Parts: sequence; structure tokens; C-alpha cells
Amino acid sequence: HAVPSFEESVIEEGMEFDIVIINKNQLSVSTADRLMLMQKEQGFKIVILSDLFTTLSNDILKSISVDSYVNAPFNQQNILNMLIDLYALKKLDNRSRVKSSKHLLQDVIDKKILIAEDNEVNHKVISGLLAQTGIELTYVINGKEAVDMLLSGKKFDLILMDLSMPIMDGYEATKEIRAHSKFDDIPILALTADVMDEAINKASASGMQGHISKPIIIDIFYKKIYDVFMIPKKQIKKESIKNIEISTQDNEYDEISISVGLERYNNDTSFYNTILKDFKKMYINSPLDLEELCRLGNYKEARHKAMDIKDVSLSIGAYKLCESAATMEYNLEKGPRSNWVKLIAFYEIELGKLFKDIDTYLKKTHS
Repeated sequence: HAVPSFEESVIEEGMEFDIVIINKNQLSVSTADRLMLMQKEQGFKIVILSDLFTTLSNDILKSISVDSYVNAPFNQQNILNMLIDLYALKKLDNRSRVKSSKHLLQDVIDKKILIAEDNEVNHKVISGLLAQTGIELTYVINGKEAVDMLLSGKKFDLILMDLSMPIMDGYEATKEIRAHSKFDDIPILALTADVMDEAINKASASGMQGHISKPIIIDIFYKKIYDVFMIPKKQIKKESIKNIEISTQDNEYDEISISVGLERYNNDTSFYNTILKDFKKMYINSPLDLEELCRLGNYKEARHKAMDIKDVSLSIGAYKLCESAATMEYNLEKGPRSNWVKLIAFYEIELGKLFKDIDTYLKKTHS
């Protein structure tokens, strides 16, 4: 149901909504009052739509219970991410785990996984998740290195393949691997932030047996690894698993959802804090790097870098930076016609605000 002005529109009696998306430019004190009154009656979720340079009084925003944000221009993936944010990720804040699926992999020994992924932060995430499982991990940073390693005679029980990599992407690498019958028994799982049917079907057509979405959802990650190895249940030790409770610390930060980020990393504060520090080191110069790439006309690599930033920022719970990076990624498809100067400038501002929140959080946790 679309209306030109929320403040002046007539909502028919009995009409109820699950989500109300309102343009930030149309927000006023009276609009905010009406929104909150309707939300109290109907319990719908409020999403703010804004462009990169919309300004609005913080007092008005603070008076509204905002559930999510979408920046224009946006695409289908941005809307899908918003829906996941509203109906899946936010549930993690108050959900407690009965047990972690990591125990399924406790007795896995002598298994070897080749991980083709060009993002160093994701390397550390996967290493941390599979630590003390008995699984040997080998990393390469592009598809060609993955193919070359297999052809050199290295043996692996599973390949985790990022779909978007420089030199040779995951689709091409998988096709190369499947061209050799001796590798037919090695399962390949896609690592992807794009979970649209087109990408998943393309991955399957190239020769992959499934996918793991990014940001990684821990229990699903463990379950998929377990399913691939197909360990008989009788070999799994029947040990008691202690309950792991989700941290209920207040999330007073504007730029990052600490509770969601912690949940992504199995509520391991030390591990999560290490990832945050690595994130800062890796992306502190990213605005300058993006600007340099665009000035040199290397829009493809700049877009790939924006995609990496989007994936990692989403995994740590930095939704606003994720949206900024997603907007860059989308816009950089236009190459020299893209509005990269303003987009990078906005991204730099968002990155600075996020770093401040990260520093404040790390100081509070004495990390």
C-alpha cells in the first residue's frame, strides 16, 4: 500500500501492516507521533528510507522505534537483507542456545578443508569456528590458486569456495576442478553473500554441492560441514553440552549491534573482540584505497572491495556501514558513470563513526 504522504494520508479502518517504510525526508514531529501511535496499536516494524545525504533532527529519530534502515539507491539484495534483519537476525538478540553444533565435529580427525577466500578477516572467522575440531585448514586467495593446489597433488576432503574472487572466481574455479574426474569425489560448498536463486543455481550448475551464506550463521555452518563429512552418529561422543547463554548486555551503540555480532561468533567475547580489532586494521585505509582504485579506473576491483566490506561489516553487526558499502557496490557497476566521489566520502564518515563505537566497546571490555 503506497501513499504520497504519510502525514496526510487516510488509512482505511481495519487496514493493518507488518512493515511501514517511510522516507526520511517526510518525517516530522506530527508524522512521528502518528507512526508511534499506529505502531502501538498494530505492532508493525518501522523502516526508514533515506538517501546518502538526508539530514534530520536526531530528536525526531529518537522518538521513533526504528527497526531497520534502507539507503537509496537500493536493489533486491538490499531489500532481502532488510527482511532478514527484521525477521531473522534481530531474533538472535534474545534467543538463548541450548547447545552449539560444534560438538558434532569434536571427533573429526584427519579431515582437510581447502578454503578459497580472499578476505583475511573471513580466514580468521573460519579458523576460529573450526579451532580444536581436528580439521586441517588450508587457505588460498583466489580460484586459480585453488585449482593449482589440487593439480599439485594436495588432498582435501572438502572445498569451501568464495564465489567472488580476483583472478579466477568461484564459478570458474569449480568448473576447472570438475573438468578433472579425479576430483569428482571432493564436495565443494559455495561461500556467498548472494543467496538469490540465480547465484545459487549458477553455483550448482558449475559443479557445487551446496552453499554456506555469509555472514556465517554458526550452527548452520557446523551442520553443513558435518553433513558433508557424513560422520556416523555412533562415532559422536555422547558428552553433555553446557548451555551457552546469549549476552544480554545493553546495546547502546548507534553503528553496531554488539549482541548480534557476539551471537555470530558463538558468544565468544574474546574471539569477537579480536575480529573487531582485525576489522579496524584491515579497513582503516579503505576509503583511500577505494578512491585510488576509482581514480585509476579500476572500478571492478573497487566494487569487489566494497563487496568484501559489506560482507564483513554485516558479520560483525555493523548494519549502517553494510548499507553504505552495498550502495557503493551497486553504484560501482556503472563504472565511470558512478557517483563514487560522494559515495566514498559518505562511506568514510560512516566508517569513522563505526570505529568510534568499536573503540568505546573495546575499552569497556578492556580489550
